Amino acid sequence: MKKKHKLISNHHLIYSHPFPFLLIIFILFTSQQVSLAANNKSAIYKAYLTGDKELWKNTIDKMSSQGTKTPAYIAELLNYQYGYIGCCIGLKDYSEAKKYLELAEKNLDRLAETPGNESLINSYKAAFSGYRIGMNNLLAPVLGFKSIDYAKEAVRMNKNDAFAWIQNGNVEFYWPKVFGGSKKEALDYFLKALEIMEKDPAGIIEDWNYINLLLLIAQTYRYIDGKDNSAIYVNMILKIAPDFTWVKNKMYPQIEVKARE
Repeated sequence: MKKKHKLISNHHLIYSHPFPFLLIIFILFTSQQVSLAANNKSAIYKAYLTGDKELWKNTIDKMSSQGTKTPAYIAELLNYQYGYIGCCIGLKDYSEAKKYLELAEKNLDRLAETPGNESLINSYKAAFSGYRIGMNNLLAPVLGFKSIDYAKEAVRMNKNDAFAWIQNGNVEFYWPKVFGGSKKEALDYFLKALEIMEKDPAGIIEDWNYINLLLLIAQTYRYIDGKDNSAIYVNMILKIAPDFTWVKNKMYPQIEVKARE
């Protein structure tokens, strides 16, 4: 009887404490999610640097096909869609841009269902209004002022949100000077965003948003004071991302030519 009692006791010991087992499963699942997120971030970063539109598209399509999506996952996907749409507009592939803009706006609606994302929501509304203007200038009189309002509201809600400052910078950069647009003010907003981003050194590693912000600053400096400050940021970009194809092959040579003039 004692032997039998011992077996029963061992059996009870194993199954009455399931939490270590569940914890291991949770850790494995969480690690897998973190790994997938890191892979997506790296893929988008590579696509941005190399101008690989198909890699960018395939990554966001794969992410979109996932089943359950947390608010954080939707926010990440939305950011990659935002970048891809901008790429399509830059290439004048408006049909593709419109398709993915509609998908992004649906994700924006989903994200809006979770409290605490109000600043981000307004930032994307500002950006997407700008995208629609970029595809059809006739919409500027209506959507232009909406874009400004969304961008300002985003900063009002969260002054520590770099993305909100970037959208304010974009509005100022592209808004016609006759209506109050200012490249100098745009630069101030971009530099504010940079200051916020660089407070999190780990967060800007392989972050396409960070490199893109440096590029925005370099381009804005070219409009304001020519080559000198622009060259500082172009060199900074190439130091971090020497394989940034467009900057290396297009922008850097132009700055070198200006420097020799």
